Amino acid sequence: FQERSLDKGSACVLAVADYDEKAESVLVSQVGDVIVFVETKEGWKVVPEEFYEGKQFDSRPIQVSTNNLDSVYGIRSTKIDDATGRVALATDGVAGFILGSVGIDEFIDMVRLDEGDAEGLLNRLRKKGIEDDDLSFLMVSPMS
Repeated sequence: FQERSLDKGSACVLAVADYDEKAESVLVSQVGDVIVFVETKEGWKVVPEEFYEGKQFDSRPIQVSTNNLDSVYGIRSTKIDDATGRVALATDGVAGFILGSVGIDEFIDMVRLDEGDAEGLLNRLRKKGIEDDDLSFLMVSPMS
C-alpha cells in the first residue's frame, strides 16, 4: 500500500451466488465490501436487503470494514426467490455509483456499449462522477 492510501483500507470481498434453477432461487453468501444484485421476475433485488429498502450507501455496506477486522461477524447468507439466474457483484465503489446514480439497468447498458473497452468505460464512468476507488463488477447468467 502507499502510505497515503492506508487510511482508505482495501476491497475485501467474498461472495458466492448459488442459483437453483428448479426452485428459481439464488442463495447469496457474502462478506466484505460487496453488494450483490439478483435479477428476479419483478426486477432487481439488492443484497444486503437494507439497500434495496433505501438505506444510504456508506462505502461499508456489510460485515467488514477493512480498517477494523474485528467488525467481521461471519458470512451472511440471503435467499432470493423468483430469480432468473442473472447475478451481478459490485465492490463498494461501483455499487455506490449504481445505487446513488445510474441504477443497475443503465450500468449494465454502459458496460455493454463499451464492448470490452475497459479504459473507455472507465473514462465514461469518471465523466459521470464515479469515485476513485476499487472498481470491480462481475455479472453471471445461466446458460439456458
